[in-house]
Amino acid sequence: MAMYKMYKKRAGTTDYGSEYEKLTIANLVLRLVSDANLKNFSVSSGDENFDRFDDVVVETETLDDITTTFALQLVHSEKNVLSLKHLQVPKGNFSLKEFFRSFQRTQTLANKLILYTNRKMNIEDNTKFRLDGEDFFIKISKISPEVSILGESGCCFKFSVVDEADTISGKILEYKRFFERFYLYASQKNAKQLQVSTANRFQKTFSTDETEYYNYLKTIAEWNLLTGRKHKLTKKWAQRLIALQILSSRMHPLCFDHAGEDLHEKEKKLIMREAISSFDITVCDRQSYDRLKMLWNEYQSRLIDEREAQELIRMYQLCSGGTINDLNSKGWSELLWLMGKCPLIVTLDETVHKALELCKSEKFVLFHEHSENFLESRSIFRNLGDLKTVSTSIFDYFTLKFTCLLQGKREVGLRALGEDNEEFCRLIKTDDLLTMMDEPLHIGDVEEVLPEPYIPRHVWQDVIDMTYLDSMGDIVVVIDSVEDQEQIRTRLKREDLNYVDMSLHEDEEKQPVVGPTIYFSNKAVSVNDFDKIHSSCVKDCHHFRVTYDQNLILIRSTGDVRNLEKYKLKPREIKETTLWSMQLENTVNVIIGDSGSGKTALVKNFKNNCLCQFWIVILTPEDVYLFLKSIKDSKKDLTRDFYHYLVSVKYRRLDENGKNFFRLFFEQNNVVYVWDALDEISNEGLEMVTNLIFQLCRSSRAQSVTSRSHLKTFLETKFKVLSLSLTELNQEDQHLYIRKRLEDFGSEEKVDKLIAKIRFSLLCSDILKLPLLLFMFTEVLRDNADKDLSHFNINTLYESFVNEKLNLYFSDKIDLASSRFLMDKMIMQVKQSILDSYEKIALKVLFNEDFQKTDDKLEKNFDLAFCVGIIESIQDQVPRFYHDSFAAYFAAVHFAKNLHLVEKIRHKFFQPKYTTMRIFFDNILAENCLLHLAIISKNVDLLFVYSTQQNIGYRDRGGRTALHLACSWGQRHPTLEITETAGTFTVNVEKAITVIPESEEYVKMVALLLQECDVSQKDEIFKMTALEYAHASECLKEELMVMERQGKGFSELKRGVGYVVSTLYYSAALGYYEPFSKFFLGRYHRKNIVGAKDVTGLTLSKIASQRGHQAIADFLEEGEADRKKSMMQRLLETFF
Repeated sequence: MAMYKMYKKRAGTTDYGSEYEKLTIANLVLRLVSDANLKNFSVSSGDENFDRFDDVVVETETLDDITTTFALQLVHSEKNVLSLKHLQVPKGNFSLKEFFRSFQRTQTLANKLILYTNRKMNIEDNTKFRLDGEDFFIKISKISPEVSILGESGCCFKFSVVDEADTISGKILEYKRFFERFYLYASQKNAKQLQVSTANRFQKTFSTDETEYYNYLKTIAEWNLLTGRKHKLTKKWAQRLIALQILSSRMHPLCFDHAGEDLHEKEKKLIMREAISSFDITVCDRQSYDRLKMLWNEYQSRLIDEREAQELIRMYQLCSGGTINDLNSKGWSELLWLMGKCPLIVTLDETVHKALELCKSEKFVLFHEHSENFLESRSIFRNLGDLKTVSTSIFDYFTLKFTCLLQGKREVGLRALGEDNEEFCRLIKTDDLLTMMDEPLHIGDVEEVLPEPYIPRHVWQDVIDMTYLDSMGDIVVVIDSVEDQEQIRTRLKREDLNYVDMSLHEDEEKQPVVGPTIYFSNKAVSVNDFDKIHSSCVKDCHHFRVTYDQNLILIRSTGDVRNLEKYKLKPREIKETTLWSMQLENTVNVIIGDSGSGKTALVKNFKNNCLCQFWIVILTPEDVYLFLKSIKDSKKDLTRDFYHYLVSVKYRRLDENGKNFFRLFFEQNNVVYVWDALDEISNEGLEMVTNLIFQLCRSSRAQSVTSRSHLKTFLETKFKVLSLSLTELNQEDQHLYIRKRLEDFGSEEKVDKLIAKIRFSLLCSDILKLPLLLFMFTEVLRDNADKDLSHFNINTLYESFVNEKLNLYFSDKIDLASSRFLMDKMIMQVKQSILDSYEKIALKVLFNEDFQKTDDKLEKNFDLAFCVGIIESIQDQVPRFYHDSFAAYFAAVHFAKNLHLVEKIRHKFFQPKYTTMRIFFDNILAENCLLHLAIISKNVDLLFVYSTQQNIGYRDRGGRTALHLACSWGQRHPTLEITETAGTFTVNVEKAITVIPESEEYVKMVALLLQECDVSQKDEIFKMTALEYAHASECLKEELMVMERQGKGFSELKRGVGYVVSTLYYSAALGYYEPFSKFFLGRYHRKNIVGAKDVTGLTLSKIASQRGHQAIADFLEEGEADRKKSMMQRLLETFF
């Protein structure tokens, strides 16, 4: 073989009883292989070409291409002294004449001839002597060792002929030539000492133990025993041999099982092998071994050069049998590595480091947990980024064919996430590439679990009338997706508008504009482009998109969105899939939905289906609480603190690489934050979160918030957006959901009949409109399909659901060996204790105060209550219910059983935050009074039906009539902020923007009750009349109707000026005619109160006129004229 030097070992030169030759070779090879100045070397033993100096022959080649050959004659003796006589005799182990004759036979082969012995010399330096039968003198001199690899111990002697005549021919000249090459190394280590020193050197050099050394020594010994033609020990052989020996216990063999593979799998394996073979070293984690070991499984069955393989087996002694058929998986792995077919797989440690330094041209796969830089001179494959600079074709294959799942979203190729992003490529480790051979790489947290079944939702989106553009102030409007600019211009009546076609000035720097301006674009306008326009004009900007019917929808804004309120048309319904893309168009989006409407499921579905280029972070109220609890200074920029919270708390279960992926998305502003249930955060926390949302706008792709409706105005004003409202489930969705949930009941026909029965029997149809309630309802039906639904309402739904949960929990706990009666009694007691615990927990959650002293039962039963499934988690030692509505339910149950405690929360009872609790409370107290239940559910049709069948004056357990309830469940009208400047009242209408007029049906219902009920009757809970109920609930229309019925005006009721102005604004805007009479206004009639204005300067009369309430406008104008006339009369009386 050309790659190995061959020689023939002289027959009869093997001394099976001597260890010295074996140890010397082992020592020499070890020294040679560690010499960095040598390019190559070869070692032979018993070489027939070197006569007496055949024990060990070493050929070296330096980096400077200088070649040297030295041949050793080894003489090991137990005798202590080497005398002059031993050198002078004609024959013997130390006879110079014997070595001279050998030289004459082989003088052209070696540069140095060395007699190497452990015997000590007792000859003095520069001693002269003659050989037997010779007449010239020889001088012996002690010199420094000339061959460094033979070691520094012992002594080195040089011989020379004493020739004063300077003879140039004959025997003397031959001796001179001989002594130029001949050296005597004496006093060297004996066999035992050499064994110890070689073993120590081996272990120290390669950081290994005795086992690897003796394996190495054994291989040298067995090589030395071989006779005939065999290979010399070269540098490459020695490097690979030592590497195999020291890596033996650290090596992981390949697997050669032949599993069935399709063409695609084989192609991936081929490309992965090519990628690994393109580098000296591949770094992986130990967990990738199962995939890695299969990459070369077909090589065992492939045709290989059997002659080469057999020679390598013999040279490196890979198996005891010495043939291919005798190899195990470890032997095959070593053979394929020696043949250059595959890398050697090892676990990295200090010994492996030594092996890597030794075999600089060989391929390795290292199992290593970290990827710090090492062996910088070698090409190292750690990640996809390393591959990009080595082979673009393999890199392109990986990015195209290998796939991943970001947060469990749909499977996409690596190319979709950032093949041009160097940092992203560096984060795709070799382990990840190996994983992607079998399955997509999972990046980030897992896919969100949705309710089963999940019904795709719809949202209402506000539509703005195009006529808004005719009345807009000195602002800038951007309209995109415009197909026909001229059509819009023609519709507009204003002549002072400036128009800019963005397609004609796309690459130009945006110039400041003067006056109201409209930018047109025939395509979508990005956030960056909108920001450029805004920064150039220094004005408020609205960004609209044209709808198919030539109206507008608001995309984003930097101005006040409240001025769009009066231009709203009927909202359009959009699908959830459309919503996903809309979420990414604005910096902040607001989604509004009632409790239980499915907001959380909606945002989870958004996360699962959002574009794969974005990392979605859903922030729950618990996340917000934990974050706010962790910060010390809430006034500073919280972006970095928030990032630290996400990495260390929210994503604490991600591995380090997963956190690095999130960091990459965060730094590249490709994170979308979804703040779920902001309505469940404290007022202080809400202010801090909204500030954080603004701070994150600089480092996020988009953000969305969800909330119940009572925060709608606040959020729209704060973020300058129009919110999206989650629609109720329509009948088709309800039908589909119920059918899927009850599909185990039998055929579709049977299920459809059950659904028809539900619709006919169910009094409270709202139960079917909200996903949470519908889930609970079907859960109850699955356990009892024959349940009586005639009096079924939201209260009985929660009661039934909780009971079913408790029954399910205790069904597995019944001891059949015990008395069933005693067991049932015990379970009933425990159930009641759990329910009592839930009530007390609910009071703590909602009101953060104890209404009764905490007893030991709460502590004892809490663990049990937690197991049932109604309590979901614990936050700051306060339990969190499965849904916040359960806290409202259990609090209502508690107050219904303890009516005397309700007075303690009078100041909170009618607040919007506690609306859900009040619904439960009123339902419980209504018991089976269908009239009261119809009012609470606002089912006007049923109210007119039941008002003829039951006593309309029925009072519930709280002493409340139907009128009390009707006056507390009307449309809420928050009291507005009023300021007075120089005698003029100004109304801040921010809270009034989303208020709609009371429905005609509800007004008719209240009118009926006013005729039949005693208006002055007080309840037994708060001792309040229907009028006081309406005032406490901010149900303005009902309050005005009762006041009119009782003949009481503002003066008689002693209402403050702020309240009166607020009432007049609502009445003018919504068309409530009751307060616009001199009787109603009383002493306020001639005051400047009727001349109040909103913040834009519009008077109440002008507002009423614009809204189409002309009679109210006329009354106000007449009142304003009377007020001015009266003022003039008083002035005249004063001066004249």
